[in-house]
Amino acid sequence: MTARILLPVVFSALFAVPGAAMAGKFTKQALDMNVVPVPVHRQLAPKVSTETAPRLTLQEFLGLKQARIQQLSDKQVIYLRHIIQLSEPDDPQLPDYHFRLGELFAEKYRYFNNLARSLDEPIFRAEHGEAR
Repeated sequence: MTARILLPVVFSALFAVPGAAMAGKFTKQALDMNVVPVPVHRQLAPKVSTETAPRLTLQEFLGLKQARIQQLSDKQVIYLRHIIQLSEPDDPQLPDYHFRLGELFAEKYRYFNNLARSLDEPIFRAEHGEAR
């Protein structure tokens, strides 16, 4: 029974001594936060919209990008044809060059086919005199 009483006394003595010794170590003064000034947040003025910038519609933008892609494909076709002409008949890369050229032609076919199919509805409406 004396062990039950003695044990808390020993622990309180152990923990009380370091706390008293450490009290002198921290000397920084605490700030009173009720006195600290709070900065005022200003509302930012809305940006003035300028209508001088050119505006593109989605269709115009996609048309420009598709045209650029077709220009790059045309250059690739020219380069591949040149590489095929310069390569030897027994070159192991020759079938790959022909395959790449075929893929470029298939891509161009899909582009022009989609372009032609996009005109089907306007042509149908023009033939039948329907207004949009």
